[in-house]
Amino acid sequence: MATMSCPVNYRQYCSKWSPACVKGGAKGLDNNSGTGVIDPGYLAGPVSLSKKAFAEQHVCHKTDSGWDCDWETVSSSATQSIPMRLPNLTVDMWTVGEEFTEDAGYPSRNLDESYYVRDAINVFHNPIYEFKNERVGTIFIKYEKIHDPLTLEDELFCDESFCVNIMTIPGFKPWTQSFDYGGGNTVYNATSLVDIGEHEIIYIARLYNIAPQIDEFTQTIDELVVEYFPIYDSYVLSCFI
Repeated sequence: MATMSCPVNYRQYCSKWSPACVKGGAKGLDNNSGTGVIDPGYLAGPVSLSKKAFAEQHVCHKTDSGWDCDWETVSSSATQSIPMRLPNLTVDMWTVGEEFTEDAGYPSRNLDESYYVRDAINVFHNPIYEFKNERVGTIFIKYEKIHDPLTLEDELFCDESFCVNIMTIPGFKPWTQSFDYGGGNTVYNATSLVDIGEHEIIYIARLYNIAPQIDEFTQTIDELVVEYFPIYDSYVLSCFI
């Protein structure tokens, strides 16, 4: 008998054919793909991804009574190790060296680093995390600023790889500074003598990878607002007769 190949419908025809019918025919998807998100609480290290695929093949075996055909399950698996690392987000905040200058030419800050009412309190912030400059536009940061009772006068957030800010606050000369991705400055002030005292400015920074939040960091800075008590080198004495 001549050797012939198996037709598509193995179950119906295999018992009629020669040993050429000892073949396999997989059915189902050949491949697929997907995405996964690592939980923010995950610690850095390798992540093992594994997948097992199942298929069925129709196999015919010759027996003393003829051909015996049936579906048999076969499987195969693969594993891949993916390196994962944490962004390790921190945020630096400072005011020293970033003072505005009053129109009269004096810095908007006292020598002991305190402020008077209506002084411009210029807070500079800069986030630090892994691959910040290499992931501009996909990994981004948002800030929640808590500053009561101080008033927020103006602010800039740099959402590009490099920004230059020329900020003008009434009563002060224009202030110019450059920032990299995620940095910026915010100007606060105390608007009343009720605001005399030390104030805590809190920044809650949340880091996102396109959509999911991947890290969070809280930073604070304390600023002192004092009342104006002028001290003179000499005083004018008035004499009454």
